[in-house]
Amino acid sequence: MYLLLDPFTKRTIDIIDYTIKKKELQKEDIKQIIMVGYSTKLSCVHSALIRYFGEYVTLKFDVSSKEVVALGATTLCHIWSENENM
Repeated sequence: MYLLLDPFTKRTIDIIDYTIKKKELQKEDIKQIIMVGYSTKLSCVHSALIRYFGEYVTLKFDVSSKEVVALGATTLCHIWSENENM
């Protein structure tokens, strides 16, 4: 089954890598990854993230999906408030 999912996990890592580089960050700057949704329960996803980020990142599973939506909305509001053009 993991062979079937490999293209999707690779694509996800590619998107993460692109985003980190675009924001001029380093992988080491990421300390935690909030894991929500069914696919985040798969060990191949955990392995791909640990391989990419290394041992210094923590996969955080104890956040409810409602909290993640609220966190995302709050973050977006903060970004908008800092950008005068929005």
